[in-house]
Amino acid sequence: MRLTLARAGRLRKDSDGGSRAAQSGPAGPAAVLSGQLEPLWGLFRRHGSLRVIFAAASHLGLTAEPNLPLPLRGLDETARQEVAAALDILGLTS
Repeated sequence: MRLTLARAGRLRKDSDGGSRAAQSGPAGPAAVLSGQLEPLWGLFRRHGSLRVIFAAASHLGLTAEPNLPLPLRGLDETARQEVAAALDILGLTS
């Protein structure tokens, strides 16, 4: 899988855009950006943001396995497939 810095930074850009939109006044733009990231928000609610982000980093080839410090455990295979699907929906994989 070919990974570019632009793709790796996409999550940060998306979340930064949501922060700026929320601080700029009307909730409309922030709500739209938040809605676009709902595939990740749902995974964060179910599995915890740290575990999801580490699974995403592994899927994108940014880290080797295992990538969480002990005693933390990574996601099971089903949850990792959900993370991969969410990244695909967000256009973060090729």
